[in-house]
Amino acid sequence: MFIYNLIFIIPFLIFYLTIKINISNKDQQKILFLFLFLLNLLIGFRRFVGGDWIPYSLQFEQAKTMYYESFFNKLEGSYEPFYIPIAWVLSNSNLNITSINLVYSSIFCFGLYKLCRAHKYTFFPLVVAFPYLILVVAMGYTRQSAAIGIFMYLLSKKAKIVKISFFSFIALQLHNSGIIVFAFSIFDLIIKKVNKKNIIYSFLLLAIIVFFLKGTISRYYLHYVLDGHYVSGGFYFRQLTQIVPLCLFLMFYKYLKEFPIIDNSKNILILVAIFSIFSLPFVIFFPDFIPAFDRMSLYFYPFQIIILSNIFLIPKNKKIQTLISFLIFLYCLTILNMWLMFSTHNIYWVPYTF
Repeated sequence: MFIYNLIFIIPFLIFYLTIKINISNKDQQKILFLFLFLLNLLIGFRRFVGGDWIPYSLQFEQAKTMYYESFFNKLEGSYEPFYIPIAWVLSNSNLNITSINLVYSSIFCFGLYKLCRAHKYTFFPLVVAFPYLILVVAMGYTRQSAAIGIFMYLLSKKAKIVKISFFSFIALQLHNSGIIVFAFSIFDLIIKKVNKKNIIYSFLLLAIIVFFLKGTISRYYLHYVLDGHYVSGGFYFRQLTQIVPLCLFLMFYKYLKEFPIIDNSKNILILVAIFSIFSLPFVIFFPDFIPAFDRMSLYFYPFQIIILSNIFLIPKNKKIQTLISFLIFLYCLTILNMWLMFSTHNIYWVPYTF
């Protein structure tokens, strides 16, 4: 637990220093790059850390002995298309699972780096991201974390539909849930610029994706909704931590929309806020949907980063900004240690080993 708390505190200390000694944005980015490079090594070189470590290890070993016929069968089966070819190449190069973990963690850290760079204080987003998105998702859900990394990259800047389509396709190959990346990005694009071309192009692409993923969608519905095999312990607590910043976004929307990164994604933020708030009463009446909502909500964490990394900048007084940022730090520290101490799955993360 100590190592996780130490890593969490470092970004806040650097953030505090940037306020006190006025470090330039260019220098902040250099330090950020170095920190995320080291964080990438921490994520990639972990051993027996994360709830899916054993299944991922078995899949990696299976890829080594896979012949061409079974190779293409797997591509059409339950594995994400990019995983098997990458695993096959790396495992047959006498590398272990650390190699593929580094590939996927690099994608995640790249997206996180781009998202952090889009903020005035580049280190504060790491304070918000660490308690769950970095610790649990990046160190546990390897493939989905890479897809979320692509999503963070798209959120960090304005993009045209061709670029959105390309990177959404990449996210989809990394993890099947990457269809959410496409859905959010296309929704945002249509709302920003409603025209016949965008609508037709978007629905055509969505129809093609759904057609090719119909088997996967059916399997996910069976696994996450009908089967009851997948258990989402702590869902309500996680959902509450999502709803708090989203409610703050709606309350202070008038001021937050002045920040470029929030203005760029405000349409998706409003959609996610409404969806998250109404999801709680929905799952109370339909609890079978909790696992599906839980997996989907992992893509909402980047919005939590964006909101909490900007909301303390609304007051113009520096002292008030510092006070609010410290309260957010305490809030994130509480979430981190509540998960480390009380989560039913914390045994898969504690202690950290490499």
